[in-house]
Amino acid sequence: MKINTSLLKAVLLVSLIVPLYQNCGRLKSSGTNGSFSSTTARNSEFDYVVFNSAFEEIAETTPTFNVGEKYNFRINLEKLEGALISWDLLFLGASCDLKVFADKESAEMECFSNGEIGVSVTALYPNGSEKYGEIRGFVFDTASGGGGSNITPITVTIRAAGNAEDWLIENPPADHNQVNIVTGSGTNRNAVVYLGQPIRIVNKDDEEHRPGGATDGIPCKTAPFNLKTDQSYDCITNTALADTDKYIIDRRDDMSLLDGGRFGFKIVDSRAEWVNQNCTQCHANVSNITVVSPNDLLTRLNNAITNEPGMAAYSTLTAEQRRSLAFFMMYQPK
Repeated sequence: MKINTSLLKAVLLVSLIVPLYQNCGRLKSSGTNGSFSSTTARNSEFDYVVFNSAFEEIAETTPTFNVGEKYNFRINLEKLEGALISWDLLFLGASCDLKVFADKESAEMECFSNGEIGVSVTALYPNGSEKYGEIRGFVFDTASGGGGSNITPITVTIRAAGNAEDWLIENPPADHNQVNIVTGSGTNRNAVVYLGQPIRIVNKDDEEHRPGGATDGIPCKTAPFNLKTDQSYDCITNTALADTDKYIIDRRDDMSLLDGGRFGFKIVDSRAEWVNQNCTQCHANVSNITVVSPNDLLTRLNNAITNEPGMAAYSTLTAEQRRSLAFFMMYQPK
């Protein structure tokens, strides 16, 4: 009886310790796939990849994140066939939200305060075995990183099933005190976008879409993977375009190059306009200009041209030129 009691105590002790060890191990990133900061823990069976807001892959073992930016975490489901996938957000100081997409292949994170954070994935198989991997990093409350943008984007929504319709420009920029010009109606709207301004493409369709330039890399890089329902991609404009053509299309397959959804816009180089008008002669330090919104600056510019003798020479500027100057004063894009 004493032996049986000892065995029972041992079994109970082990049964209590193992779950505690497993939970502790996951929080400390010493899970099944190895310890934190090892490439084994990050990739191994998961092919764990992270993209920043410009959809550039973040290769650092311990990445840094910025408050207010969205980051995409992806795994390779083909290597995890038969497993039940679960994602977890490890709150280690920062305040963040994690949205997991329906097929469990990817998740999107956005943080609101500084601190350390971790995003983990567990693959549980029918036989009870599991695999575990995570990525931890540090969140900073700083300006957007090199690939991202602090400029308010113009929003494009994909709603049409199939390829018959143009994508819809939603939330007209005027609602956000922007100086973009939107023309047309319904799905045939065009817009003026400024160089460096993101075009935020949101997939509200039940099909996947992969936005990209009709010319590869122009006017922005192609999304590195298909957008799932409710997923967005910031196309950060990199090339000035002179007319409102259908420059962005759906590149999810070869056929879509011919008949994919599309978005019509032109891209204006606001810095070039600022230089061409020799504005630096009187306004050398743009950062000293108190800004509220591009539309506020546009109103002040128009008033100055009308009421200040020194600005009368600029009365011949077109509405588009004036909007471009207001955009540059607000954001000073590179």
